[in-house]
Amino acid sequence: MTTTGIGKNIAIPHGQSKSVISSTMLFARNDQKLEWNSLDGSKVDIIFLMAIPPDDQGDEHLRMLAKLSGKLMDDAFVDSIKKASSSEQILKILRQQ
Repeated sequence: MTTTGIGKNIAIPHGQSKSVISSTMLFARNDQKLEWNSLDGSKVDIIFLMAIPPDDQGDEHLRMLAKLSGKLMDDAFVDSIKKASSSEQILKILRQQ
């Protein structure tokens, strides 16, 4: 196992649970940066939590992770999420991308 802190103050923790019905992603932005043992040593304030059912045979979580990872390589996307001032703005940004 390795850290889920990918750098740029972002973490993508993920795990499987019988309590999860379908692969789901939750977005959170924290007011304070959290120690996360990130790959670049940065603290984390942007979190994309992936909850995955144990029977994810279609590998939906891998598709979700690949799509998110591609977006997170775009500095403009990351910057827009960090600068958004409301949950509505963040949701709009996520849906546009």
